[in-house]
Amino acid sequence: NTRDGVLVLSEMAGAHEQLGEYALSVCPTDLEGTVRALASAITMPVEEKRRRAAALRRAVQEEDITFWMQRQFRDLMAVSRRRH
Repeated sequence: NTRDGVLVLSEMAGAHEQLGEYALSVCPTDLEGTVRALASAITMPVEEKRRRAAALRRAVQEEDITFWMQRQFRDLMAVSRRRH
């Protein structure tokens, strides 16, 4: 996101846990709410767009694919241990 775009993200998306704080969250079945979020993204002040985009970049750098995979394996191992 090098152009400071605003992320409009479904509350049901797996990435919402990580990125929802910096995104405009929408319920995927709420058409009017999605329209409002898109309008808000389009009219958002440039400084707010920059702040959110920078926070998103930091979040993705700190919790990259390696982080996510390690967390998935940890959770799988925990489930496996409980079953045995």
